Amino acid sequence: MLDRHVTNIVAMKRHVIIDQTNMTSEVRQARLKVASPEYIKICVDVKGIPVEQCVQRVNMRVSPIRRVPRQIIRELDESYQAPSISEGFDHIFILVGHV
Repeated sequence: MLDRHVTNIVAMKRHVIIDQTNMTSEVRQARLKVASPEYIKICVDVKGIPVEQCVQRVNMRVSPIRRVPRQIIRELDESYQAPSISEGFDHIFILVGHV
């Protein structure tokens, strides 16, 4: 469903920001495939936030629906693959300990 929305926005030549936990190269490459060549593809990678701090932040969310179990956050952390220009990004910005 997200890809369909992104494809529609790209067809309208509008700016697109995908704010997701795209932890693997495979997922990021699939997201970038729908972008037209004239788009500048930027990745912002936030590092240095301990898993336990992530768990605390998620549990502070107002909506219980948006909360994520500790084990899922750990699994996401373990599946992390650093982004690479070879995936199709034009620029990669690394933020350490911010957010």
